[in-house]
Amino acid sequence: ENWWMESPLLPKQKLPPPSWEELWNVIVMGIAFFFTFSAYNTLQNLITTLLHGNTGFISLCVLYVSVCPSLLFAPSLCDSLGTKLTMVFGSLGYTLYVVSLASINSAVIIAFSVVIGFGAAILWVAQGVQITACSAPHNLGLNNGIFWGVFQCSGIAGNLAAYYVLSKTSHTVLFYGASGVSAIGVLLLFALRVPMFPPKSRADDPHAPEESCMTKTLEPMRISIRALLSTMNSVKIAPALFFTGFELAFVTGEFPKVFATDSDQEASIPLVFVAWGIAEVVGALCVGKVSDLVGRKP
Repeated sequence: ENWWMESPLLPKQKLPPPSWEELWNVIVMGIAFFFTFSAYNTLQNLITTLLHGNTGFISLCVLYVSVCPSLLFAPSLCDSLGTKLTMVFGSLGYTLYVVSLASINSAVIIAFSVVIGFGAAILWVAQGVQITACSAPHNLGLNNGIFWGVFQCSGIAGNLAAYYVLSKTSHTVLFYGASGVSAIGVLLLFALRVPMFPPKSRADDPHAPEESCMTKTLEPMRISIRALLSTMNSVKIAPALFFTGFELAFVTGEFPKVFATDSDQEASIPLVFVAWGIAEVVGALCVGKVSDLVGRKP
């Protein structure tokens, strides 16, 4: 009886929108990631065609392989340093990798592929914690949508800039310019404020027993692995995650070579990814709000 009154699409009362205090960190993070990934994501789509031989493929392979073990240490590092500093160090890893591309030295690029792999792991773990700590529960989906919408604009701006640079000058200029843009993203993260809803930490409990350095490092890792293995949800989404990984490998590695078969066509690659970026922005803004209305559970 009156079952429709329980529908999440028909809330019983209008919940308040996010306050400016909530939105500040969300927007600053979005803009910082916009600069960082305007540089990195754009170059990621180009390195298999711009770098000599198989350097681009090897670099991407080493990068994403190094992310996996780094994720095990990311929660403890985030807990020790705090989300702000963790994101600064993670974003710095992206900048160092972009700078290494300008060297056109295979050994240097592959070495810094490990650095950015570790940086990516800690950056995205800290980003998830930070945006949750900045959001009231009923605004979490909306704030995620705002962050991803601003962040994904990097796919439009970065590729348009890359198209212009490659049309007028060389890829070396593109690498140096991207290094400066990525550095702006690192600096912007220092503008983050203390979150409104900070996560609880054992350090905040005065009655918590003293822990050794090893325990502080391994305990968050143990809790994360146990939580991952104790729920069927992670098993259910595993096929989708594997498919996403294969899709990303194809898009960043082989897809650019489909329509850029020689050096004269390299400038056309960013134009194709501009359309990709527009789709990501629209999807991010829509899915965030839908998540708040419908919920994440089926």
